[in-house]
Amino acid sequence: MLLLYIGLLTCHGHEGPPEVIRRLTRDIDAGRGTAETFLARAIEYRILNKPSRAARDLRLATQADPDLVAVWRESAQVFLDLGNPVSAVHAARTALLKCDDDSRQARVCHLLLAQTLRSAGSSREALEVIDDAFLNWPEQDVDAYWLRSEILDELELQSQRLKCLSQGWESTGSEVLRIAWIEACIDLGRGAEVLPLIDGGLAGARLKASWRVRRARVLQIQGHDDEARAELRAALSELEMRINPQRPDPGVIRDHRRAFELLASFKVSAKRSTAEVSD
Repeated sequence: MLLLYIGLLTCHGHEGPPEVIRRLTRDIDAGRGTAETFLARAIEYRILNKPSRAARDLRLATQADPDLVAVWRESAQVFLDLGNPVSAVHAARTALLKCDDDSRQARVCHLLLAQTLRSAGSSREALEVIDDAFLNWPEQDVDAYWLRSEILDELELQSQRLKCLSQGWESTGSEVLRIAWIEACIDLGRGAEVLPLIDGGLAGARLKASWRVRRARVLQIQGHDDEARAELRAALSELEMRINPQRPDPGVIRDHRRAFELLASFKVSAKRSTAEVSD
């Protein structure tokens, strides 16, 4: 029913959220408010970054049809937007309870519950939930592998995290997971193992700064300080040309900060060594 309703909405052309909200409001005011109508308006409010109004409509939707799984799923996301992870967990649990056990919806709700539990600070339980999802549905997407790896990182289960990222990369072919696996190897002091992959990435990339930063981290661990500094200076030179103050790119900002901090760490080390010699 919800898919049919959304299909009807698309028949009205390229309407923006305000226009859709006005039309849905007219239907509601005319007494044609259903759970699907309130849900559709809540989604539009969320697009407009108005989670409080979305939450109000979702409450009305649950009153109209308490068994509509999509309402509880959207409610969990809205409660996360509102900074209320406890209510988000409740909504996600309710969504899961109302799913058929072997349905695709149940698979999605498992991941949603794991996400909300993690936000509520219950990482151990979140891991149990997502592991259950992997057990029941071994073929997962990139988001599932990423969420599981993040939870494992929070629990300081680094060897399991490394395995998760490796399996995710092999299963999905995701470049994001491959890079995360490479960086996890560097974090665990196994940079020498992935240096050939880093060199390959550096050779094939049009924008090389991220790969230069990764290479510098490995070189620093190996004690090749001069080479590491050269990579960091080259990375910073590229990144400073790519920084756009009007439209800042989070990835560029992150790489610039990391490169700058790594280069500064050499100066701190040099000062400490000088001080120790003086002593």
